[in-house]
Amino acid sequence: MAKATEITVDVNVIIPDATVIRCLKILEMWMDDNPDRNLVCDLVPYTDGVRHKLRIETLRQEGEG
Repeated sequence: MAKATEITVDVNVIIPDATVIRCLKILEMWMDDNPDRNLVCDLVPYTDGVRHKLRIETLRQEGEG
């Protein structure tokens, strides 16, 4: 009896621009409510090119190190 040792599933997610714009507006509200924090986008190399990785960064207060 044959056994499957590997299964590959390709997933293609399509997100409409209108949905992305709504998400950006939510992020804008979050940034307005958190002036001491910032969203940073890093470009990370992958075998098939470069991908974006978002992270939250806390801004330094004046007088900090």
